[in-house]
Amino acid sequence: FIERIAEDNSKNYQLWHHRRWVAEKLGPDVAGRELEFTRRVLSLDAKHYHAWSHRQWTLRALGGWEDELDYCHELLEADVFNNSAWNQRYYVITQSPLLGGLEAMRESEVSYTIKAILTNPANESSWRYLKALYKDDKESWISDPSVSSVCLNVLSRTDCFHGFALSTLLDLLCDGLRPTNEHKDSVRALANEEPETNLANLVCTILGRVDPVRANYWAWRKSKITVAAI
Repeated sequence: FIERIAEDNSKNYQLWHHRRWVAEKLGPDVAGRELEFTRRVLSLDAKHYHAWSHRQWTLRALGGWEDELDYCHELLEADVFNNSAWNQRYYVITQSPLLGGLEAMRESEVSYTIKAILTNPANESSWRYLKALYKDDKESWISDPSVSSVCLNVLSRTDCFHGFALSTLLDLLCDGLRPTNEHKDSVRALANEEPETNLANLVCTILGRVDPVRANYWAWRKSKITVAAI
């Protein structure tokens, strides 16, 4: 009955509320069915808010975590720019009772994300996901060589957008990363402007040029930089 209604009215929140109520009454035995239902809806609309919300509720209340990371990978293989799939992947690695939590998953997820970044450096979702892997752990964020290395790798290329690599490097500098000569040389190689002694300031200046839509934001970031971010 609900699936028939969903064919034409899948964004009606009352439909999802009623489906959740029914699934809750039926219990864990219907977890697979609920996940398959949301899979079908998401195949038609990858950003369907109600479907993602119901899917997360199903995992949390009824189970079915075993194949969820593979499902996220499947979606990202089809479209690495699918921000909803990146969001779901983060939900799985932080909430699944089978994976051990964020810290246990960090190394493998960093490797997975860096591969995605190097394939599509202009994908903001993967850069944001990378930073989220170090949530509440600034020490690891600035000390893990994998993070600054992927920035350097992208900045050395001439075939891609450098904005997200620069903004990630800016975050690292502002969080306490002490730049090496390699960091400095990579940034200065992109500068049309007279190089500034403060590397973070120079990154903001370059960002204002390569990302003009957010030029005012980068000017504001530059005004907030402390002397320590050199």
